[in-house]
Amino acid sequence: MKNSCPICHSDSYKNHLEHGEVNYIRCKVCDMVYLKDMPSNETLARFYSKDFFNSQTDDFIKNSTQIRKERLASIEALIPGKGRLLDIGCGQGYFLKEAKDKGWDAYGLDISDYAARHSKKVAGVDIFLGHIHDARYEDSFFDVVTLWDVLEHTKDHIKILNEVRRVLKKGGIVVASTPNAGSMDAICHKYKWPYFDFEKCGHILQFTPKTLKRSFKKCEFHIENISTRGSLDIRYVPSLWGVNLSNQFILHLLDGLSGFLAKFTVPLKFGNIIILYATKR
Repeated sequence: MKNSCPICHSDSYKNHLEHGEVNYIRCKVCDMVYLKDMPSNETLARFYSKDFFNSQTDDFIKNSTQIRKERLASIEALIPGKGRLLDIGCGQGYFLKEAKDKGWDAYGLDISDYAARHSKKVAGVDIFLGHIHDARYEDSFFDVVTLWDVLEHTKDHIKILNEVRRVLKKGGIVVASTPNAGSMDAICHKYKWPYFDFEKCGHILQFTPKTLKRSFKKCEFHIENISTRGSLDIRYVPSLWGVNLSNQFILHLLDGLSGFLAKFTVPLKFGNIIILYATKR
């Protein structure tokens, strides 16, 4: 089944990247990249089972403490005091726990039954199982809403963002992170770029800074800041030609070159991850 663009609803598209039976297409009007054949809601529900979260090792998630602290600190730098915070797609619940421990009135939401139960155990807060438009939160209820690595997994992100705007207080902050399909890694590695996720098709939408900004502006958010993180990892470039590098000296040189390129890729918004901060005015 063909799908219209999730941003502008145009049916005019061109092929962006195809591998096997999976085909990402690009809207000719607004440049949004998305799966040509989107999975059903039933398929998505099965996808986000315990196995999905177990593929993210407990050690990796638990040891990402510094990332969670930095994320929360970036929010607290923009908003005075503590208030109500909703983490959409709360996953394993560790960011929620960080927020709760710092004095936030934390709420979580996830479509995965396993994630909801795990988050409640980790963070000690009630988790809504389902989509945000089914939660029926009050108007202007939250001071902060976070969408860490969530929007790329959705079929109708505009509907989600409109609901986020409804439940967010005036002056409230929404933060979103998502892979950057316009990154140097994505351009150079093509279908081997891991965030294209050809094997599992969990990433339905693929954003660039341009299309992410367009999405938030369509929902009448004011963009406060948008940046990218992560640079081109050129250690993997030789593998595109079937070259397997095992020499540690050469790998060390490639690491150094990757670090040098970061000085250019991040300021130019070519990093692997987009982070956007927006407010409701």
